Amino acid sequence: MKKLLLVCSILFANSAFASECFDAQFARSWSYDGKKEVLSVEVMRDIYEIKTYGSCYELGWADTIGFRTIFGSQVCSGDRVLVYDNFGRLAQVCSISDIVKAK
Repeated sequence: MKKLLLVCSILFANSAFASECFDAQFARSWSYDGKKEVLSVEVMRDIYEIKTYGSCYELGWADTIGFRTIFGSQVCSGDRVLVYDNFGRLAQVCSISDIVKAK
């Protein structure tokens, strides 16, 4: 049993490093494509595409978004997207499954 747990933790760690990360402090703008269910965030001159676990349906009507991160201001897979409505209320929290730098 211990060997199985060790293997699972190694696989999880490797999958976390396969995803891109970006610094939320440098995020300038964002847009959401509801058909592809992809959140695009402009960071400096790069665009990062974020996919979430399940549907993050409130992003289509969001006024503001934020991020809840594990490591400082670095946004990586496993972190969360915070979706706020027009009144500044937290409408939805979505877990990030993958971040890819757009080409």
